[in-house]
Amino acid sequence: MDEIINVSYEDEIAQSYLDYAMTVIVSRALPDIRDGLKPVHRRILFSADQLGCSPKSAFKKSARIVGDILGKYHPHGDASVYEAMVRLAQTFNYTHPLIEGHGNFGSIDGDSAAAMRYTEARLSPISTLFLEDLKYNIVPMRKNFDETLYEPVVLPVQIPALLLNGTSGIAVGMTSNIPPHNLTELLDTIIYKIENPEASIPELLEILHGPDFPTGAIITNKSDLIDIYTTGKGAVKLRSKYHVEELKNGKKQIVVTEIPYTVSGSKENLLNKIIDTANERKELNITEVRDESSKEGIRIVMELKKDTDEKYVINYMFKHTKLQDNMSVFMLAILNQEPKTFNLNEYIEVFLKYQNDLYVKKNKQILASGELQVEKYNGLLFGKANLRLIYEITTKAPGDTEAEAERHMMNALMYGDTSDYDDISKSDKQLISKFRCTEVQADIILDTKLRKLSKINTLKIQQECDKLMKENERISDILSSDKKILNEIKKQLKTIKKDFPEERKTHITDITMDFVEEKKTYNVFVDENFYIKTTRTKMTEPGIINQELQETDRIVVITNLGESILIKPGALTLGDAKFKGIAIENYLPLKNNIMHVFIQGKEGELLYITKDGFAKLVSYEQFLTSRSSKPYLTEENELLFVKEVFEKDTIVYKTLRGKEKTINIYKNLMPLSKRTAKGKKIFTNKDDFESIQIVHKEIPEEEQISLL
Repeated sequence: MDEIINVSYEDEIAQSYLDYAMTVIVSRALPDIRDGLKPVHRRILFSADQLGCSPKSAFKKSARIVGDILGKYHPHGDASVYEAMVRLAQTFNYTHPLIEGHGNFGSIDGDSAAAMRYTEARLSPISTLFLEDLKYNIVPMRKNFDETLYEPVVLPVQIPALLLNGTSGIAVGMTSNIPPHNLTELLDTIIYKIENPEASIPELLEILHGPDFPTGAIITNKSDLIDIYTTGKGAVKLRSKYHVEELKNGKKQIVVTEIPYTVSGSKENLLNKIIDTANERKELNITEVRDESSKEGIRIVMELKKDTDEKYVINYMFKHTKLQDNMSVFMLAILNQEPKTFNLNEYIEVFLKYQNDLYVKKNKQILASGELQVEKYNGLLFGKANLRLIYEITTKAPGDTEAEAERHMMNALMYGDTSDYDDISKSDKQLISKFRCTEVQADIILDTKLRKLSKINTLKIQQECDKLMKENERISDILSSDKKILNEIKKQLKTIKKDFPEERKTHITDITMDFVEEKKTYNVFVDENFYIKTTRTKMTEPGIINQELQETDRIVVITNLGESILIKPGALTLGDAKFKGIAIENYLPLKNNIMHVFIQGKEGELLYITKDGFAKLVSYEQFLTSRSSKPYLTEENELLFVKEVFEKDTIVYKTLRGKEKTINIYKNLMPLSKRTAKGKKIFTNKDDFESIQIVHKEIPEEEQISLL
C-alpha cells in the first residue's frame, strides 16, 4: 500500500500556486534572454522551418502551419497561436518581421487579420539568422508534450533578437516590456563592446542612441535613456511627428505622419479620440479631421479655421490624446530558468557569451567534419596510389560469406594482415604488410568501386585536402583563443549588418512632454436666471458673473443638495451679445436646483441656511479643489439659502406671523464650518418664516434674537 502523506491546504495551495506561477513565467509569458523569443514564437519558427516554409519557398496556408504547431509542439488554442503568428508578420509591430504574410494580416488601424484558412505565410529572410544553425545540433533539445518529438529549448540566433524586435508579456506578479531597436545600431554597439570591454552604458548609448520603433515618431526624453538602460526600468516618452501645410484659401492644416508605437494597431481609436476632442473643444477651431493614410504611410489631417494658432491646437492634442504617449520599459527576461531584470551591459555580456558558446560548438563540429573529410581524402589518395594491391585485396579475399570477406579486407587495409590470403604473392604480402589505414579510410576505399578509384583526379583531391587542412588549422587556432573567437563573432556581425542594412526611424531629442498650452482667455457671462455663455468681448450688461477667465480657472456651481460642481471655461458655448446662453443645469450631472455660482479662487465666506433651520459660514477656500463634490443633503434638509456675506452683515428673516428677526452673522456663526458640517440652529419650525435676506449693516445686540 502506498504511503499517505498529510499536507495542509495552505502548504499545498502555496506550492501549487508557485508551480503554476513559475510555469507561466518560464514556459509562456516571458522571453528567453538568449534568443528573445517566448515559447510560442519559438515553436512557430521551428515548425515553419520543419515544414519547409523557407523565405524562397512557396507560401503555405496559415492553417497548415498553425495545425502543425498545435499537433506537435504547442497544445493550446489555435486562436492564440495564429494571433501570435500574425503579430510576427505585422510590419507596424516588428521592424524586422520574422514571418512573411500573404493576405490580410491586420492593419495599424486595429483591423483583425483574416481567418487562418484564408491567409498564407512563410519565414522571412531575417528568420534564417534564427534557424540556419539548427543543422549543427548546437542547442539543447527537449521532448515535446507527448514525448514523440524533440523541439529546441532555445534557437541558435545570430543577432541580438531580444532588443531588436522587443517584447511584451505579463506573467504572475511581473511584466516585461522591451522596446524594439535599430539593427545597425545594435550590431555597432556590440562590436564596440567587443573592442572596448570596459565601455560604460553612456558610451554605448552614443552608438545605440535608444529605441527605434517601426512607426517612427519622436522620443522626447533623451536625458532619461541613460537611467533606463542602466536600471532596466523607466519610461520612454513618445510624440507624433507632424507638419503644417498652408492651403490656398489662407487656412492651415496639421498633418500627422508618424504616431507613437503604443497606438500601433489601434490607430482608429486614436483618430476617434482626435475627432471627439475636436468636437468637444470648439475653441480649437478644427473644421475637419480626416484620415488620408495609405500604403505610402500615415496621414492624419486636422483642417483649421483661418487665423487659428496651429501650435496651440497640436499642443492641446498632444496633451489630451495619444498623439503623445508614454511607453513603460521593463527589461525582464528568462536567464538560467529564472526571471532577471538586466541593463544594457548585462544583456550584451549574455549575448556575447551565448554567441561564444554557439561559435565554439558549431566550429568544433565543422572541425570534426573537416578532419573526417581529410581522413577520407587521404584514404582515397592511398587507394589510388596502391590501386593494384587494393585490387589484390578485394578480389582475392577469402571467406564463404560477404561479411567474412569484408573482415579479411579490413584487416589487410588496417593492419597489413594477409595471413589468410592464399592467392597473393609473397612480395605483394610484404608490401601490404606496411598498410595502416584507419577504419574510415578502409571503409571509403572498400565503398569506392575500383573503376571509380582508378579515375580519381589525384591532383584535385590533394588540393582539396590541403585546402581543408588549412581551414582545419585555422579553426583550431581560433578555438584556442577567446580573443580570436570574439574577433570572428565581430566579423559575423559585420556581415549581418551588411546583409540587413537599416536606417533609424525614430528621432530622439529632449522636448518637454508637458507642453504649456498658450494662455487662452474666456469672457464668461452668467445672468440672474443661471444662463451661461462665453463671448469674444466682455459683456456690458451686469450679471452674476461677467469676468475674463483663464483655461485653468473653474466655475463652481452649488446645488440645493450641497454638491459643488466644477465647470471648465473651455466647455462653455461661444456666442455673441444676442445669444442668451445655455442653462447651467445642462452642464450638471444631476438636475438639482442651482443655489449659487461663483469663480473658484474667490476670497470671502458663504452663508448656508438649510430647510431644517441650521446655518453656517463656509469659506470659499474650501472649494479650491480639482474635483466636484457629491451631494450630502436630502430633500428634508436641503439648502434654502446660499449667499456671499461680509463682516457686519446681518440675517433678517420674516415669519409668517409678520415678525421680523435678525441675527448678526459673524458674532453668532463663527468660527467657519466645513461644507458638510451641520451648523447652528437658528429657527425651530421650518414653516415659520416667509423670507430671508442679508442686510449689509450691523444690528444692535439688543435687537437680535438668540440662537436656539
